[in-house]
Amino acid sequence: VIVTLLASTRSWWRNEEPAWFAAWLTFLVPLIPVSQIFVPLQTRMADRYLWLSVLGLSWLVALLMRKLERIGAITGLFFLVVFGAGTAFRANIFSDSVSLFSDATAKTTQSTTAPYLLGYAWEQRKNEPAARAAYEEVLRRNGQDEATRTATNSLARLEVRRGALAHAEAI
Repeated sequence: VIVTLLASTRSWWRNEEPAWFAAWLTFLVPLIPVSQIFVPLQTRMADRYLWLSVLGLSWLVALLMRKLERIGAITGLFFLVVFGAGTAFRANIFSDSVSLFSDATAKTTQSTTAPYLLGYAWEQRKNEPAARAAYEEVLRRNGQDEATRTATNSLARLEVRRGALAHAEAI
């Protein structure tokens, strides 16, 4: 990545081929928030899936700049601004576990993992009502997996802390 940045910057600086620098920026800017190079995130795999999603567009913009420099520059700038703003917006969701798992819980209807992890995140923040609601969502989804079993135990533990022993036993 650094070698391509240096090569494309050199090419742009010497007015040999500015399209390569534009392609590099179009490729990198949308990935900055999830690349974990500049901003450490909760996710470990997101960057591996995003690299290829913008590669084709980067090369198309580079080719357009090479053939029609003015239109290509405007197009490249447009994509850079749109994708940069979009990823900055999404980076906010990935900035902490509660916002990430709240988003994932809202977008899934079957998965028990997202609401379980949301409950765990709320429990770590000492917000027991929110944790309880997330764990109850796991049970409502009626899964038969490890997340459901763990959420059941976590919810029962919260009920014990609250003094509701009969409810904890029922769970």
